Amino acid sequence: FGIDYQSGSAGSITNSIIRYGGKFTGVLGNKANIYITNSSPAITNSTIEYGRTYGIYLDTSSSTISNNTIRYQTTDTPAYGVYGSGGAPTITNNTIASNSYGMAFWDSTGTFSSNTFTNNTNGAFTWAGGLTGAGRIQGNTGSGNGTWNGIRLNGGNLLSAGATSTFSANTLFPYILPSTSEVPTGAGLIAEAGSVWKFAGVSFNIYGRIEAQGTPSSPVLFTHWLSDSDGSDVHGNGSTTPTTLFPSGIYLKPNATSDFTNSTISYLDNGLNYDSSTISLENVLFSHNLQAISAPAGTPVTKAINVSFEGNVGTST
Repeated sequence: FGIDYQSGSAGSITNSIIRYGGKFTGVLGNKANIYITNSSPAITNSTIEYGRTYGIYLDTSSSTISNNTIRYQTTDTPAYGVYGSGGAPTITNNTIASNSYGMAFWDSTGTFSSNTFTNNTNGAFTWAGGLTGAGRIQGNTGSGNGTWNGIRLNGGNLLSAGATSTFSANTLFPYILPSTSEVPTGAGLIAEAGSVWKFAGVSFNIYGRIEAQGTPSSPVLFTHWLSDSDGSDVHGNGSTTPTTLFPSGIYLKPNATSDFTNSTISYLDNGLNYDSSTISLENVLFSHNLQAISAPAGTPVTKAINVSFEGNVGTST
């Protein structure tokens, strides 16, 4: 162990340096500088470094983790600066640097905001699904994080069933979809103004509701992960423009609902695919897709205002 907060524990750590936790144990959960389970101590203004597998491990915790430097967790493979699930932690204003992986989290109502991820070898931030209720990801940034410079959405259900949650804008730090992801029936995903979503060769399946709430000055962007038009560089290989379009797109499944406002959909194989789902578009640009919109004849349209097309191969209705 480093420091172990068991269920019901209280306390806080501030202005401290914590190192080498878990170096001499073979028990997975104990390989951490700070291990917190079912308790919520505050960890602030500290340096957490050289943990064997985890800098901070949070298990069903609502801790505030803020203004820390969390670095050099590289001994095991994989190793993480911050790792956890459940609870409603506030993880904000931390510098998370030079770990194997910066952070991985899932099934939480937490707030993950204004963190800076740099030089984490295997990626910055993995969100493994299950954002619930008031959970929020916003204002994070980073550079030099291997081939995953952004928030990697790890496939499956991005939200818990029945939850409506907001994915906010980050700073040159997109949401990355490397595998098929879903919004489940009864759940709602709000893509806030300025958020950027980058796709590998995957589908984003909507069974519940998706709202892209862009503004004229801060549109929502859905695009290919090799498109660096927004200034972010997922792979750290310099500015690129896609030359081959992977099979990818947003698929509105039967009875799904959607509203795309002030949004751009570009460099996807099938931008929007409607299957017994109502069309609702306002100030939407489809640019350089193989197929901009696909919808069967007779698909109902709630609105289609100022919808424009640029450089697409086709549009099917």
